[in-house]
Amino acid sequence: DDATYRFSSSLFFTCAHLYASQVRALRKASAAPGIINIRHGDTRSLRLKEPVDAILTGPPYPGVYDYLSYAELALDKLEGARTNVVQHDREIGARRLWRQEDRLTDFVAKWQIQQQQWLGAAYSNLRSGGTATLMIGDGGISDSLGGWIEPIDDLQSTIQAAEAVGFRVLATSTLSSTLEDIGFATKGQIRTEHMVHLGKP
Repeated sequence: DDATYRFSSSLFFTCAHLYASQVRALRKASAAPGIINIRHGDTRSLRLKEPVDAILTGPPYPGVYDYLSYAELALDKLEGARTNVVQHDREIGARRLWRQEDRLTDFVAKWQIQQQQWLGAAYSNLRSGGTATLMIGDGGISDSLGGWIEPIDDLQSTIQAAEAVGFRVLATSTLSSTLEDIGFATKGQIRTEHMVHLGKP
């Protein structure tokens, strides 16, 4: 409906404009702006012609968002948009996938496989001695009070998957809220987030 579209389009376009402005700033600051490009595709099947020195990324938080749903709601409003770009079966860690599973353990098992797939691709696209720096967040479904139901420890999940494909964990850091008053704990404040720095031997 219109209300849903207004909410989703505002969120989608805000993120899209911010991302585009950051890419423009990166191109402007680069000594060789012609080598900066954006590719549309599944990172799990990405194979670069030349390996890179570093990867900086923020993969999906498991079971927290349905990222593609927001994009799909905005597609018909985008001039020239292709209607076949939304492939929900290819989305990893989506909240709707959690709802489709009978048990949390089934979702977590599939998430672990997806983690190894994309981290394996990242590993193959790095030069020896290269690094990958990730910003990740714990997964879960929020209740009506803003708390977490059955949280997923994404730090341990990521470390396990990274080591399984050959990465070495160089460093980690964790940001976690100490708020006790639930009235001040917005969803963004209560979610535990992590930075993970990986190296390819």
